[in-house]
Amino acid sequence: MLFNHLPGSVVVDSELIFANASLVPAAIEAQITLVEAASNNSNFSLPVNVSTIVAMAPTAAPTTTEAPASTDPPTSSEGTLRLLFSLIRAFTSDLSNASSAEFKKLVAEVIKEVNRVAKNLYGPSFRRTIINSFSNGSVKVDSTLVFKDKNSVPEASNATSQFISALTNSSLGIVNGSISAQSLPGPNATFAPSAAANATVATTAAPIATVAPTAAPAQSTSTSSSPPVPTMGSMAVFLLTLLAVAQMLVDL
Repeated sequence: MLFNHLPGSVVVDSELIFANASLVPAAIEAQITLVEAASNNSNFSLPVNVSTIVAMAPTAAPTTTEAPASTDPPTSSEGTLRLLFSLIRAFTSDLSNASSAEFKKLVAEVIKEVNRVAKNLYGPSFRRTIINSFSNGSVKVDSTLVFKDKNSVPEASNATSQFISALTNSSLGIVNGSISAQSLPGPNATFAPSAAANATVATTAAPIATVAPTAAPAQSTSTSSSPPVPTMGSMAVFLLTLLAVAQMLVDL
């Protein structure tokens, strides 16, 4: 509301406040009413130049909407930490459906509060919160905290203690003793299969033993220069020959 006080031409800028928005008149109606009231000296003790009275509706402050928090998956250079906790709320089937309005509403609520707590704890090292799932058991929340790099990720045990202190009394309504932080492998990590689970017993057949045939002893040819030893047979032949020769000599 603007109007001039004649002596000294003081310009007055004022604001009229009503009990509620429904009682606020249109600007032109307020202006006419005030002009009429100022024209009647019995209603106004101050001399006012009624031609300067102007009523204007206040300009509404622009409504600012908070940009939705990023939920992009972690990159290969970022670090991650798993955060589990339960809410004191009744679980409904809609919370299992990522497309449902109830799921999206709770995601936005949880992310906003966890982001607030994590930023207070870790400052610019913390990037964002990702909700992986809601499950039954009051409402179990499985989330991932994303940090700017792997060196920025706090130890799981330290993070558990920090979130117990900072998140237990938050507006979310956390079940006591349900907060737990767990380390996560990097996005490119692969899990080696358990050796015990995949071990197989080799059924290697025993080698078949083969017996090499025994070679017959090689007959060796004596190269000795000594004369052969006479046998009994050869001696008998020799004696008979001598006897025959002797008989022939006798007959002569």
